[in-house]
Amino acid sequence: MTVIGLAAIMGACTTSEPVVQKGAMVEKIEPGATYQDYAVSYALPRTIIYVKVIAQKTVTRPGPFAAFAERFLGIEDVPTRETSQWEIKAVSLSTSGQRDPSQVYRLVSKGVSRADRVQLNEEGVLLGVNLPPYEAATYDLTKVRLNAGGDAVIPGYPDLAMRKHTEPMLDTVFQTYRTDTSFIRLPVMKEQISTKTLMNQAEEAANIIMTLRERRYWMMNGEFVIEEGLIPLPDGPALELMFKQMEKMEYDYVSLFVGRTLKETKTYEFSFVPGTSSGEEYSDLFTFSVFSGVLPAGNSNGDPVSLVLREVPEFSGQSDRVEPDTEKAARGKGLAYRIPGMARATIELAGNELLSEDILVAQYGIIKYLPQQLLSQPDMMIRFHPELGSIEGIYEK
Repeated sequence: MTVIGLAAIMGACTTSEPVVQKGAMVEKIEPGATYQDYAVSYALPRTIIYVKVIAQKTVTRPGPFAAFAERFLGIEDVPTRETSQWEIKAVSLSTSGQRDPSQVYRLVSKGVSRADRVQLNEEGVLLGVNLPPYEAATYDLTKVRLNAGGDAVIPGYPDLAMRKHTEPMLDTVFQTYRTDTSFIRLPVMKEQISTKTLMNQAEEAANIIMTLRERRYWMMNGEFVIEEGLIPLPDGPALELMFKQMEKMEYDYVSLFVGRTLKETKTYEFSFVPGTSSGEEYSDLFTFSVFSGVLPAGNSNGDPVSLVLREVPEFSGQSDRVEPDTEKAARGKGLAYRIPGMARATIELAGNELLSEDILVAQYGIIKYLPQQLLSQPDMMIRFHPELGSIEGIYEK
């Protein structure tokens, strides 16, 4: 926080100087205007709205044994092709303040006045008058960004069977033997190595699943049978670890039939600066597709997601619109400040409401001026809201 003196900022010259009484005078700076006296320039804040969207992508990959899920495990309707689907999990609103380029004023102090002892933030927004120095608060003014990270990879199925990928197979071959008078062909059983079929691998995986379930049943009953003998089980963390490992093994083998699902979450942020007009305001933030997720606004491959702002007319102080921003209206008055208005912010997806909140918007309010008498009192301190421009407090040292 920086205390800025009266002579900190100097303007250029004009042909005439307004005649004012001792104390403080404020003028709204008009584009192209020049001034011949010394003054402090300050701005009022305006509200910027941030929309945070959390979208989740669900990818389902079928298992290599999907065709045998009902035959060996009795599981129906398992996925047989890879699918990808998006959904919006959460939407939130937040607001922050930034310098309003249309509301910049110059402050002239003459005679007994403390109006030259103002505090401004790094953007030149008025924070207070005659305040003791203190550290400025930090406000997040993150610009619009669209996160588009890479897709995560679903683990594959490198091991389809617990044992070897091949199995022995007996085959009949004939060998020819020579005798004294003729040749004799005799059948001989010969073992050959054959690759297991996909159905054989699926059957083997199903048998392993049943074995795991049977052994877990006996473990849950406190005993484990190995070769007709009862072996006492360990207790405590060792037993808990055994159950977890068995559950993991069963999940891996069942996924060979029912497939695997991966959920990936992405966060997107958008911003919107409301205008000053009454009524309603619309802004298309982005386009959402269940197949492609969050897309730029205006894309035809999805439904638009819009921010709708509606003024709340019954909010106190909002019935009067902003006073005319002319030099005549502002000359000779005290510090200009804002009384914010209330707006109902709604996030809509294809006509369906995702979120609705009432928020304060500085631009929807009115501009007022502090009495000059307050600025002439040496022990008077005034503090303004850094985001809304409204009065936070008037204190006496």
